[in-house]
Amino acid sequence: MRKIFVVTAGLGFVFAGAAHAADPDFASGYDWTGLYLGVHGGYADADWDGTTVYDPGTGPMPELWNDPDQTIGGDGWLGGAQVGFNKQFGNIVVGLEADYSFADVDGEDDFRMIDPAAPNWNVKAKLDELGTVRARVGFALDNVLFYGTGGLAYGKTEADLKVAHPEAPDTLTARGSAEEDHIGWTAGAGVEWGFASNFSLGAEWLYIDLGDADYRLAGTNTVDPGNPIPHTTDSFPADLTMNVFRAKINYRF
Repeated sequence: MRKIFVVTAGLGFVFAGAAHAADPDFASGYDWTGLYLGVHGGYADADWDGTTVYDPGTGPMPELWNDPDQTIGGDGWLGGAQVGFNKQFGNIVVGLEADYSFADVDGEDDFRMIDPAAPNWNVKAKLDELGTVRARVGFALDNVLFYGTGGLAYGKTEADLKVAHPEAPDTLTARGSAEEDHIGWTAGAGVEWGFASNFSLGAEWLYIDLGDADYRLAGTNTVDPGNPIPHTTDSFPADLTMNVFRAKINYRF
């Protein structure tokens, strides 16, 4: 959290310095009111806090695992577009913003059973899409706007399972996959610099909690296409949280 504060504060000083160096007449008359469209890009650091569940048909068997509860850490890039509207009341700016991002954020980890001869599980989790709908409340210093934001978040994710014996890690004994839609919440902060009457540059941090999803890893217990045996009892229920850092540019109408 301290790193996040330092980054946000540092960006604020940069933008504030740029505003001070700008044309005073332009800065003092800046108006944040209006509809805007823009694009963004950035980085996400994500954690899938989950549990491996093996059920041979008689119920889950957590006692088979060294540790069935693990966190899969992942990271990657995302980019997309946003639309919003601001209304300014003196130095106070309130607004609403919606955004959508294509994402390539993934991570994987191995889950090992207590029996050293038992097969290992490899679970790979991936975020493909991310969106938010948020309220914004900020304080404007001429053409620099500091704001807090929060609201709804949603995402589309997938998980893949590969099971292999330690003696033959390249020969899969089972595999499966699942896709899930997450809905959760987000909160964060940002700063924008109006560098022209209709354009602004911004930097933003969002903490996102997309809540729980149960990845039912349906598939087959063999990769032999001539003898597939369905299995539907393996799952990976997980809670997905992430920190998103992104830059954006907006055009205000």
